[in-house]
Amino acid sequence: MIQNIIIPITIIIHKICKAHVWTIIAIDRPLRLGMDFAGVGMVAMALRHLVTRVEVRFVSELSSHCQTFLRENFQPRQVSGDILDRNDEETSFVDVLSCTPPCQDFSSENSEGVGPHCKRGRLMFQSVRWVRRRRPRCRPRVIFFENVKGLLSKSSRRGGRKMVKRVTKLLRACGYEVHWKLMSASHHGLPQTRQRAIGVALLREKLVRNFTWPAPCSLAYSVTDLQDAPQSSERPWTSPKMSTAAGKARVRILIRKALRESAGKQRRSHSKPAFLAVDIDCSVRFQRWSAGPSLFCVTASRGRSGGPYLAHRGRRMSRRELSWCMGIDIDSYRASMSPNQWGHAVGNGTPLCLTERVLAQALMAVGILSPNAYFDRWEEGEVLPQWGLE
Repeated sequence: MIQNIIIPITIIIHKICKAHVWTIIAIDRPLRLGMDFAGVGMVAMALRHLVTRVEVRFVSELSSHCQTFLRENFQPRQVSGDILDRNDEETSFVDVLSCTPPCQDFSSENSEGVGPHCKRGRLMFQSVRWVRRRRPRCRPRVIFFENVKGLLSKSSRRGGRKMVKRVTKLLRACGYEVHWKLMSASHHGLPQTRQRAIGVALLREKLVRNFTWPAPCSLAYSVTDLQDAPQSSERPWTSPKMSTAAGKARVRILIRKALRESAGKQRRSHSKPAFLAVDIDCSVRFQRWSAGPSLFCVTASRGRSGGPYLAHRGRRMSRRELSWCMGIDIDSYRASMSPNQWGHAVGNGTPLCLTERVLAQALMAVGILSPNAYFDRWEEGEVLPQWGLE
């Protein structure tokens, strides 16, 4: 008798959820996460702001420095170096799988990139293979993909559009609903013009509502708000020390050129800008500079070189400032890397605003996160107080 009453009630509740009237929390345990090509664990950082407990089951990451950071801050059960050497049978069930493979072969910054036409450019298929080998009931509810914008390019040499179509076809055959979009961090609360190709795969049998991409939001602060307090050792508008005379001359040209162009853009011929970040590790032809409110894209190579040069401060960006430009509160984590190692790792990462906002929509779509429990701190501009800035 009781069973005859419970079954119809369960069906009614399921239909209500499907009709998007409400969303229930589907799990009462830690959310289980697997990260392929994990880097510094941007996906784990984002999920910590969305759910109460996150348990990292496995990660794959070549960099020994990043492996150390992951062990110190997220305590993964299993850590693999090369994903090609990982034994997939030893990995366990996860609710969310992230796949953020190397971007060098798809990046416009790399003139030698060959897209999916090499072994490194096809590493995304390793994560797809792992999903296909799982039993249908043991597949992750959400798969998160991220790469440079070239991944969605139609270029015959470097573009990965054909590979994306192949990945989409394979995942749909496994019961997933797949979405792709080109997104910019500066349109989602973070002052950096960093465009990324984002993909989301959702297990259809777990959907309780439609997936929607997060709406763009305005910047609640600019890159000038993310600076450290001024130090007496700073020498504004001076060139950094270089090992060669030619290098020093090149840097002077880059700074003067940025000053001239920023003055022309602001229609001020004599006054210097209050903020000027310059890429001094490139040729004049490929120079990047920013006078705010958003910083130019900080790539892995720029981060490894020490980050942009703040001409108005006479120094490089600090590790803390570089972290802020990616949305990371570095003071909340143990980071034993050198500034150059950290800059390289951060330059390879996904902006936290994009990761967090997209994953929030994905988790709500599969019923893990309740809309009533979600606070979009990027849209509300409630990020800076957590960094201790005013």
